[in-house]
Amino acid sequence: MRLLTFDKNGLFFSVVAFFLFACNSTGFDFYSHSVSYYFYDSIINSSDLLFGHVVLPRYLMLSYLYEITSRVGIPVGWISAMLITYPIYNVAKILFKSSQHNNGDKCSVYVCVLIGSSFLLAFFYSGLSLVLLWFLSYLVTKKKVFLIGGLLHPVGIIIFLFGLLFLKKDFLRFVFMLTLTLMLFYVSSKFNLLTAASYENFRYELTLDSLSTTLSLVFEKKQTELMGLVVILLLSFFAKAKFLASINVLARVYIHKNLLKSSSIFLCVLFFFAMIGSPTLINSFLHFSYNDVIYAAWFDWGAKDLRVEHWELYMRRYQPL
Repeated sequence: MRLLTFDKNGLFFSVVAFFLFACNSTGFDFYSHSVSYYFYDSIINSSDLLFGHVVLPRYLMLSYLYEITSRVGIPVGWISAMLITYPIYNVAKILFKSSQHNNGDKCSVYVCVLIGSSFLLAFFYSGLSLVLLWFLSYLVTKKKVFLIGGLLHPVGIIIFLFGLLFLKKDFLRFVFMLTLTLMLFYVSSKFNLLTAASYENFRYELTLDSLSTTLSLVFEKKQTELMGLVVILLLSFFAKAKFLASINVLARVYIHKNLLKSSSIFLCVLFFFAMIGSPTLINSFLHFSYNDVIYAAWFDWGAKDLRVEHWELYMRRYQPL
């Protein structure tokens, strides 16, 4: 009896996603996160203050995940990798099962585009790209665990509240989860349990009066990501809307599964060569050496070994390979 089994499609595409993520150079957002939360005792990232009492960390629960795991000695890179590969594994698993054609050897063009979109979200890692990836995973799989994605970035709250507006049960579930999270933030703020909960270095003080101004700023700064959300919603709808098959030409276009896998490998090769001269995790393995930023993000388990200031490690992100 096998206690642990894996879906082959899900495993393949999650490995591809991890490879693409590992092609991030130290100038990418991920390494900014890694460097700042490496110094978990210092107040580096700005936060927001809700109604004068609740400290909202810059990346909400993602900030807490970063800080707690860093405190216990787990490099941030592995947490980020799990946050990427888990949803992509589930997306690929469900998409291939639900779009079987010709004995499962082919998949629809929408499946290919959704998989490709998830790869781009993995490569261009950020707090908001994680929200979009987890929202995509929720739309495809309908698993309640992916509602957590709305708590990984402040804009995620808006995306999930509007995205779940017509799904009453899951909307209420998310509101309940959000309420519990805000209670956690309040307690953590009151007793100063984490550095991310400290009453210092605020960006915005959020009140009912300032809410509209803050939302306007969000829409101005995050237009690209919000457009990506619209694309994901449309693609998810067309991928699942079987009744459109008779009038939608693309719904009747199928691509062989092996071609999609070959294209994914080609994408890995393309991104690898695009980043060949940059300090990345993949290049570090190939050269049998790594700089301090790569070390802090992936290999510094347990007590912190680097004896540098935040600004020093931050500037090393831009050093050549």
